[in-house]
Amino acid sequence: MKIRIILFLILISILTPYFVNAEQIKFEAQGDGLPYSKNAPLEIQKQEAFIAAFFTGLSQIAELIADYKKIPIVKENPIKQKGPLLHDKIFASVHEKVAEFNVDSQTIVEDYLVKAYIVNTDYNNQKIIIKEFRLISPPLEFLELPLWNSSPKEISGVGIKNISWEWDKNENGWLCSISLSYLYDTAKTEKDKKVKNEVKTLDFEFQKDNSNNYVFDTVLINGSAYGGGADTPDIIRKKALDDALRNAVEKVNGVFIQSLTEVENAQLTKDQIISQTLGIAKVINKKFVPKFTSEGNYEIVCTVTAKVPIVRIVVK
Repeated sequence: MKIRIILFLILISILTPYFVNAEQIKFEAQGDGLPYSKNAPLEIQKQEAFIAAFFTGLSQIAELIADYKKIPIVKENPIKQKGPLLHDKIFASVHEKVAEFNVDSQTIVEDYLVKAYIVNTDYNNQKIIIKEFRLISPPLEFLELPLWNSSPKEISGVGIKNISWEWDKNENGWLCSISLSYLYDTAKTEKDKKVKNEVKTLDFEFQKDNSNNYVFDTVLINGSAYGGGADTPDIIRKKALDDALRNAVEKVNGVFIQSLTEVENAQLTKDQIISQTLGIAKVINKKFVPKFTSEGNYEIVCTVTAKVPIVRIVVK
């Protein structure tokens, strides 16, 4: 499932702002969100989806403001190319203030589909992090926002026109959609004018919260290894665990890692980034299942639940 933010960068002109008076413009956008805690009570799932929808909509308003101010959000870098270029890939980064919210979003679009999407928002002395339309941090109990079922009309200067719900079969969860509106003071344009800088290098950092702690995404995934030669069962189990953890890193951060390492001026390799990420990842649970394959090879499958630190791209 790719929610309605797909093609937003391409169709940004559809969400055309209109003038309210000489000094204000009304920007409108729609945000979508999904629950992160799929096994939680329905009220918690809906609140998580509501919050995610609000902040994804907020990031789209930030993109509209940047577009109005003629601040380039698309970072174009030459792609390493050994043969025909099969994919068109765009990396977009937005940094804007919307009402009381400081929004920093990153989007990777490939073949006109959103492949990776992170929204960081500083609000009320907290950093709210949305990844792939889900609230990742902070835990819901530490975030003070109106409840979805109170049908709020506004949150800190950002208007909410309506809230709707739809069951998403692909994601097996409730999809929340919110229509947002914001009156932008055009006088800020001159105050916030920025100089266009060419992107020289892309680097990465691990996402952190307001307390400077790493932010993790939890995944359940398999890895496998085959016996051979002088390999002992312990050695094979270690290889299977390593394979599972690498798969976990790829699942959480694969698109960002790939995008970071495929540009011509890339300073790091994929293995270097994965290695650093594995140094921070945490294994919550693991299970080994030995078996013989149909070809008669001895195989151990490791099923691991791991907390993987979230990577974000840094533009320099």
